Amino acid sequence: SGSSVHPVSTAAGGSRTCRPSGRAVRIRCSRIPGISRTTDTGLTGLAGTVVVVGTPLFSDGFEVSEWNGRWVEDSQNDWFRATDQKSEGSYSAAVRGRAADATLTMKNSVDLSPYSGAILIFKSHTLGLDSGEYVARDVFSNGSWHQNVKLLYTSIGYALDYWNREAVDLSDYLSNDFKIRFRGRMDWSGEIGYVDDVWILGFGT
Repeated sequence: SGSSVHPVSTAAGGSRTCRPSGRAVRIRCSRIPGISRTTDTGLTGLAGTVVVVGTPLFSDGFEVSEWNGRWVEDSQNDWFRATDQKSEGSYSAAVRGRAADATLTMKNSVDLSPYSGAILIFKSHTLGLDSGEYVARDVFSNGSWHQNVKLLYTSIGYALDYWNREAVDLSDYLSNDFKIRFRGRMDWSGEIGYVDDVWILGFGT
């Protein structure tokens, strides 16, 4: 949900922030999952502090109407804008059971082909998911869907008291037809998955 400061996760469980500034976003954190190290020019493959300077290519905090012409659902229509759990602002996107891989998909593709690297940042939260239930994040690239690039779930059976901050390296998907979708599977109405504050950044042109 909209803000000028967007935390991202660290492997150790802490967080730093990324602050939009004009066309560039700078993200500083330690050991972002999926990325060993990045610098202002791209991935280096070295462990250590992470600094990403990227161009925002897509962002949505789900604050402006239901999907705002930016997302489409499948025929199950199990996704909705939620107000009970949100990272910032007033809304998040949520999926509630029963849902059999119900999807929320970016309507329009993003061109990652001019960039040498890209990163997806988003926040997630789950409530009551059992083993085998999840919210998955899939990517579409070069004409094909790649499933389970990121699985979000908990088998604890009750609400987590925090939002997870996720950062995913997209360097293997630098196509001109890139999309993401969130896909939820859960059995009953008390089981819910939430996502919020979605960003896609390109860097290293």
